[in-house]
Amino acid sequence: MSEHLPALKSGDLIPKPFDVETNRRFWTSNASEGEYGGSVNADLLLFLTQKHLGEHVLDAGAGDGTLVRSIRNAANGSEVRGVDLVPKNDDVEQGDLTQLDFGNSTFDTLFCSEVIEHMTPDDMQKTLDELTRVLKPGGRLVLTTPFDERLSDKMIRCPHCENDFHSRGHQRSFVDNAFRSLAVNHGLEVVELFAIRYSRLRHFRFLGTGICGSRWFKNWMRRANGKRHLVLVAEKQLSVSPSVPMKPAA
Repeated sequence: MSEHLPALKSGDLIPKPFDVETNRRFWTSNASEGEYGGSVNADLLLFLTQKHLGEHVLDAGAGDGTLVRSIRNAANGSEVRGVDLVPKNDDVEQGDLTQLDFGNSTFDTLFCSEVIEHMTPDDMQKTLDELTRVLKPGGRLVLTTPFDERLSDKMIRCPHCENDFHSRGHQRSFVDNAFRSLAVNHGLEVVELFAIRYSRLRHFRFLGTGICGSRWFKNWMRRANGKRHLVLVAEKQLSVSPSVPMKPAA
């Protein structure tokens, strides 16, 4: 299935692959609460995607649990769980996204924010298989990643092993079509896909979701200079794709 994954962009340096165990060691040593990229903008992501929340919600790759807590505060009555390879507090359970310990069709809404870019192609494939498996038919997946990132700008060399790697462990860079293909190739229907500059959104948030969630506002954000992120919302179809593995009931 790896042929379905987007290729690295021309000119990108190839970072040292971070498999699950390497990621575990990296995040155990290099991030504390409040230092995760997804945590910094969790409130803004929820501001734009709250309409997709269902009764049972999972944040996959929850880090320090900032988004988990934000969703619990915003969605009274919803069951919200978070899972991460290296959880930083009790709001997040320990778990490997490539082999989630949840039954088939468990969640109405899945978030996977600023996670997928840290994975090798094989682990990315396994993670998307698992996210699709635990998502209910008709449920929504919210997936985010840095937009059109120049990996070479943040490459560093380890003086001990002499390997080149991205300072935050990023493995690849995405643009629209490559990111869209992650959902389409797993039988998910793309509901919306847009690029956002969170710093600008924070400045205009007072305008509300009616304006900030509009097409023209998102198009304006796409043209903004500076760091931007892709936000994809995809829906699992009522018929299960035969390419998605199903886990036997316990």
